[in-house]
Amino acid sequence: MLVETSYQTIFVVSSLRQCSTRPSGRMYVSGACCPEPGTVSVIVRHLSSRTASARRLCPPALSSDSITPRGPPRRRLHRASSGLRAHAHILGCGCPGGVLGADSTSRLWRTRHMHLAFLTPNAYGHVLPPLPLVRELVRRGHRVSFAVGPGLAHLVKETGADPIVLPTDLQDPPMTEHFTTENLTQVLRIGLDERRASMPVLMEYFRGDEPDLVCTDQLDYNGRLLAETLSVPYAYLIPTMATSDESSLYDLLMSEPLDPTYPPLVRAQRESMDFFASYGVYEELNAAEPAPLNLAFVPAEFQTGADGFDETFHFIGPGIGDRAHEGAYRSKDPDAPLLYIALGTIWNDRPEFFGHCMDAFSGTDWHVAMAVGGKVDLGRRPVPPNFDIHRHLAQLAVLRQAEVFLTHNGMGSTMGAVYCGVPMVSAAQVPEQLANARRVEELGLGRILTDMSADGILAAVTSVAGDARIRRAVDDLSRRVNEGPDGAARGADLLEAYVR
Repeated sequence: MLVETSYQTIFVVSSLRQCSTRPSGRMYVSGACCPEPGTVSVIVRHLSSRTASARRLCPPALSSDSITPRGPPRRRLHRASSGLRAHAHILGCGCPGGVLGADSTSRLWRTRHMHLAFLTPNAYGHVLPPLPLVRELVRRGHRVSFAVGPGLAHLVKETGADPIVLPTDLQDPPMTEHFTTENLTQVLRIGLDERRASMPVLMEYFRGDEPDLVCTDQLDYNGRLLAETLSVPYAYLIPTMATSDESSLYDLLMSEPLDPTYPPLVRAQRESMDFFASYGVYEELNAAEPAPLNLAFVPAEFQTGADGFDETFHFIGPGIGDRAHEGAYRSKDPDAPLLYIALGTIWNDRPEFFGHCMDAFSGTDWHVAMAVGGKVDLGRRPVPPNFDIHRHLAQLAVLRQAEVFLTHNGMGSTMGAVYCGVPMVSAAQVPEQLANARRVEELGLGRILTDMSADGILAAVTSVAGDARIRRAVDDLSRRVNEGPDGAARGADLLEAYVR
C-alpha cells in the first residue's frame, strides 16, 4: 500500500510488527490491523509540513469503513505503546536521483528544523528554568512558541522564541505551611479557570501550524491537553524535585494525606474531566505519570534518589543561562560580608519576618541586601544603614557576591545558590520548599532555620557562615555543576533525538 504526502514523498508500508516503544516523531501512524498481513490504513504527516493534510490510499479490496477503528472519536496516535507500527522505506522525495540512501536520508533528517511548543505555569520559578534550553534551540535554528502571561512575555522574547501571550496573571496560589486537600482543590480551581481562558488561544495559534513536540511543565495541564488534542508527542519539563509516581508527587506537594473523597475536590475533578472531554480527551491527565521524556532542571547530585529513576529521566542541571536582563548589583560596602535575604516572588508577604531580619543584623558587620517583593510596606520602619532593601533585586548578581543566602528554598533560588556556591539558611514555607531545604541540609549545603526570632536568625546565619564543612560541600557541588556538561545543549540534544 502506498501513502503519498503533500510533499510528494512516497512511502511503502512493508511490514507490521508489535512494538513496545513509542513511534518515531517523523510520522504519525493511525490504523487498525487488517484481515490480510502487511496491510493497514495509515495517515502519514510529514513533520516539515505546516498542514495536517495527507492523502490516504487504501488497497481496492478494502474499504476505508472496514478498517476504521472503533471507540472514542480521538486516538492517542503518538502513544501506541502496545499497538502496531508501520515500517516505511523512502523511495523518492520528488528530487533528481530517485532513491535516497540511508546516509542521505539521515543527513536530511538531522538538519530538519523543528517547531516546538513550550508551556509552563505563569510563575518565575517555572518560566525561568527552561529559558536557556529555549535559547539553545533557537540558536540551532529551531522555532519555539512559548505560552506565557503578559507579565513575563519579555523574558521569552529575549531568547528569540515567539511568545504566545495568554490571558493569565502571575500565579498567586494559596500559601500555607500545611498544604491540605482543601488547598489542592483551590489550586485545581485556579488551574481550571486558566485553562478555560487559555486553551482557545492556544488552539487558535496552532491551528494549521502544529508543533512537532510539546514541551510542558509537569504541573501545567494546558501543555498535556494541547499535546493530546493535537495528537503530537510531549515531553515534561521539571523545575522541582522529580517524582516518578503519584504518591511521591503528593508527598512533595502536600503536608498531609490526600482525601480523594473530599466533595469539593471530587466536583473540581469532574469539571476538569468534562473540560478535557470538550477537547476530545476522555481520560484522566495524571501529572504524576512520567512522560516518555522528562527533563529535570536539577543536577543528579541534588535530586533525592536520582539512581532510582528510569532512562526517561534526565537531570540536565540548573536552568541559569544569561541573566543580563536582571541587571547588576553593587554593594554599598564592598568590604563587608554580604548577606542576601529573599523569599521568592510568590509567598513573600512576610513583614514580621523581614522585621526580625532588620532587628537581627542592624548595627552588625554584615551588609544586608534584602528583596521583600511587592506586598510588604517598605515605609513601616526606618531602614538600618547597613541594609539595602528593594522590592526586587538581580538575584544572580547578588548571589555572586554573597557569603550566605537566607532563602525560602524555592528550587530556582536553591539552584542559584548552588550555581554561585553560596551556603544557605532555609526559611522554607510550603512542603515543596521544605523538601528542598531538607535536601540542602542532607548534603551539608546549609541549615534549616528553626527559630524565626531575631536572635535565632542571627545565630543561624553566623553558624553557617563560619562552618568550614558547609563551605567545602558548597564549593564541591558548585564546581561539579559548573564544570559539568552544558545543560541547555544536553537538553536540546535529547529533544532533537526524541523527535527524530
